[in-house]
Amino acid sequence: MKFLKIGLNTSIQDLGRKGARKWGIGSSGAMDQFSLQSLNAFLNKPVESACLEFTFPAPEILFEEEVTFCNYGADFGPRLNDSPILIGKIYHTKPGDTLRFTRHQSGMWSYLGFAGSVESERWLGSYSQNEKLVHPSLPKILKIKAEYFNRSGILPPLKSREKIRFVPGKYCTNIPNETFTIDASSNRMGYRLKGPALTGYKEQISFPVERGCIQLLPDGQLVVLMSESQTTGGYPLWGWVVDIDALSQLKPGQSFFWEKISAEEAWEINQKKKEFFQKLAWK
Repeated sequence: MKFLKIGLNTSIQDLGRKGARKWGIGSSGAMDQFSLQSLNAFLNKPVESACLEFTFPAPEILFEEEVTFCNYGADFGPRLNDSPILIGKIYHTKPGDTLRFTRHQSGMWSYLGFAGSVESERWLGSYSQNEKLVHPSLPKILKIKAEYFNRSGILPPLKSREKIRFVPGKYCTNIPNETFTIDASSNRMGYRLKGPALTGYKEQISFPVERGCIQLLPDGQLVVLMSESQTTGGYPLWGWVVDIDALSQLKPGQSFFWEKISAEEAWEINQKKKEFFQKLAWK
């Protein structure tokens, strides 16, 4: 398959690299890992398989071979040869077919998965591209080890959450019943939030951090660490986002409320996700 247009923030992502944070190298990986895992399970593949991730404006792709694919996550109005296709449904291409994304409907990050595998460079145990290191780079022609796979049905559409669940940390002294808004300066490294100024900030020694950590800044605002987050940080830990995938799909300007839950409830939510992926794979 060949990129006629690369689009914005287009990259190859899986669940990220493990074990490299001790060297100061972040995990990378998909922003919305629930969408990536659901897509892979639906295609009867290991949930950690690599997919294309992109925002809008999205890529334009020319298929030079027969490929089985599925698009999931954000809805960017996909069209195959100018005919609209459904999010979460499996389609088959012929040589010369073109996939375009024509309008932003909902969400922030979209995923394109394939039956078979993406042939790309593996680095430190992962195919995920790191936008800071730019390694490995995205080729203009992406090779797919294509396999035919057919399946009826459709993945359920993603639901936007008005309340984002989190587990409070040591420095979470109050949870205002006010909205927090995704700031325009947000990126794959972190989502900066605009909301009421919070108290509890204290200087401290840097410690390990990862995707989902909520840091309290000196001005009382919050930042949520995302897939390209640094490995250590010195800002006070306000909490951990449980609905990190749902948060990632909020675009700049969108708002939400925080909902506090316990660590036990967070564990149960994670278990239900794993059960969902297993059910998808068994169908």
